[in-house]
Amino acid sequence: MDVPQEVIDKIEAGYEKLRAEPDCDTLLKKYLIKDVLDACKDKRTKFGATFLDVIQPGVGNPTSGVGVYAPDAEAYTLFKPLIDPIIEASHDGFGPNSKQPATDFGERKTQLLTDLDPEGKFIESTRIRCGRSLKAKAVFEQLKSDAELGGTYYPIEGMANDVQNQLIADHLLFKEADLFLQHGNAYCHWPTGRGIFHNAKKSFLGWVNEEDHIRIISMQNGGNVGQVLERLIKGVRAIESKVTFLRDDRLGWLTFCPSNLGTAVRQVCLFDFQRSARTTTSSRAYQPAKRHPLSGADRYFNDRLTSRAFEPANASLASSHPSSPPWDAPHNLPSLFDDMNINSSGSSFGQGHQSVQPTTARPLNENVFAAFNRQPHILPQANGFGDPPRTYNSSENLRRK
Repeated sequence: MDVPQEVIDKIEAGYEKLRAEPDCDTLLKKYLIKDVLDACKDKRTKFGATFLDVIQPGVGNPTSGVGVYAPDAEAYTLFKPLIDPIIEASHDGFGPNSKQPATDFGERKTQLLTDLDPEGKFIESTRIRCGRSLKAKAVFEQLKSDAELGGTYYPIEGMANDVQNQLIADHLLFKEADLFLQHGNAYCHWPTGRGIFHNAKKSFLGWVNEEDHIRIISMQNGGNVGQVLERLIKGVRAIESKVTFLRDDRLGWLTFCPSNLGTAVRQVCLFDFQRSARTTTSSRAYQPAKRHPLSGADRYFNDRLTSRAFEPANASLASSHPSSPPWDAPHNLPSLFDDMNINSSGSSFGQGHQSVQPTTARPLNENVFAAFNRQPHILPQANGFGDPPRTYNSSENLRRK
């Protein structure tokens, strides 16, 4: 499939723009050398995605950490001269001969994951999510009869104002507000094909076409990681019994952003640092999250929390940024969940304070349960020697890494 000359010209202009950016340190700039440019600029996937679609997020946003998205599954192989080195840099040396292990969520083992805060002193809530891309249309009908997971699907297009306002008040509705996704064409035809599913307790959610085809989320108050993971497993298994997710033999579960490949799972704990500061006089244990190219906040969820990410000073708990948009049609976003009509009611979580995001299931050579099982269980303490908790402007979270 021929690539129009005007598109090739834009690709070459983007390359030159990156070269001329003195403060740009994205993985895109590092690995987009002239040989890679020449090998990829005239290629196109069967769904029409070009090399411009891959590099445009980083060209348009030189402060990006990674700088590329994969518009469809074929992009991972067609543009591998660029994407493979980025994957290796993003996933702890996952090279061309490495392989993602078989999926192991830890069924029947989640009780081995201890509660991070059994007395409920520090952790407001715990969330685990995973992103998935679909091979076919999907519905949440499989969850309809389940007492815990059954709920309501809300399409954003045509959503009634009172429903939209309630979802916003509950801090559940994602937005069309990310510059990196805009440059990655993730918001084409907004809000067509986007929506949110949640159960009665709002402890199980599905975000449809936010970045990936679907983001599956389990969350609850407190620090019981095992319970949150168990609910996620139950939901993922129910949905995948109805639809087929895209999985590569080597890379694992495929996502829009290469930094989320493999398990595509992340865990987030929300801590109440003010409560922590009142209940401990320990020396400094936490510091602001480093501005590392491969670390940063889950933007939408941190907007919800009106906070920024923290990481322990004595442990590496950085986390890469989220996943992807509707695949297999980079410029045409059909609704994947058309026929859902399941009644639901329930209350939402209260807002919290700061979130800590461990590198849960990040390495491509690990499965989900192994990554959870090795997590350091560290509770937050005061920000200094009796210092009050630090406060940060929530707008700091708008800069996605």
